[in-house]
Amino acid sequence: MPDFSVATTVISATGTLLGALVAFGGVALNSWVTVRREEAQARRQRKDQRTQARRQAYVDLLGTATQLRVKIEVAEQRHWKDMNVRLATIQEHAVSAGEHASRVALLSPETAEAARALASAAVRLAAATAKHTTMGDEGGQITHPADFTEFDDCLTRFSGAAAQDREE
Repeated sequence: MPDFSVATTVISATGTLLGALVAFGGVALNSWVTVRREEAQARRQRKDQRTQARRQAYVDLLGTATQLRVKIEVAEQRHWKDMNVRLATIQEHAVSAGEHASRVALLSPETAEAARALASAAVRLAAATAKHTTMGDEGGQITHPADFTEFDDCLTRFSGAAAQDREE
């Protein structure tokens, strides 16, 4: 006659063992899902940070270029006692445009060419402004109005390239 106590012990031990394996498998599966979810979230955060950095670089370059244009337009309006300061500010904006264009080029190869072209146009515009400025003891005046054609074309081209950047 079979011994029921041995059978009961075997069934009980087997049930406990199976329960432990299922629980361990559930914990392992749950941990794996959690790790995968955290990895995906970290990838999304890095992508969002790259997108934000690119967009900020676009804004910085466009802002500096716009400030350069305004500074030149204002400087052209009349004779200024502080023309040397105005020319220095124009030069600083041209240099900043180059720095911002470099940052754009590093962050977004797709818009790099347009950014560099805008920075080059900004430098040429600032140099032409300085060239056409006469200075005297009582300040200075721009004698020849700036030609914004190339600069404006480059600004429009870069704005269009930046607007096309839809990487998500």
